Amino acid sequence: METRAEILRNNRTLTELIIGIFIFDIFCQICFLLSGLFTDKVTGRLLYYSAGLWLGMILAVCAGVHMNLSISRALNFDPGTAQKIVRKDSLLRYGVILIIFGLLMVTDVISPLSTFLGLMGLKAGAYLNGAAKKILNRFIGEEELKPLLTPEEQDELYGKKNKDELSEGVKETPDENK
Repeated sequence: METRAEILRNNRTLTELIIGIFIFDIFCQICFLLSGLFTDKVTGRLLYYSAGLWLGMILAVCAGVHMNLSISRALNFDPGTAQKIVRKDSLLRYGVILIIFGLLMVTDVISPLSTFLGLMGLKAGAYLNGAAKKILNRFIGEEELKPLLTPEEQDELYGKKNKDELSEGVKETPDENK
């Protein structure tokens, strides 16, 4: 079983999600700054709104990482237990977010509305996966997928004889266009 650090290091999809969250929240921050140039209302409270946006971004990243860890952990169990684990972790995640939003609304130190906008970066990050993949490929290179099973594990699972028969059957398929 992989450790949490290995899961995070080896999970390219999670990295792409986090990049998408950053892209969305940076776009929102630019919109905040531009709106501050044109209205005095926003300029006076720019820090109030920006801090909320960045808190929402942190919440979105934490929620994405927690979802990934929860799903990775649940994959090691039977379907009934896995469903219970995912449900429990989802309730925990939503509970923490609700508590944070409750504190924000009571204290009014940071804008709850812009925090919600930052948290929606989790959804936007999923939609920006294609753009994040292009960015990641440009800086890191193409993704090299590891095989799910080693050749020895494949032989053990399917049996060497069945594997050879399957590969021969594919080679001997007649060409229908002749």
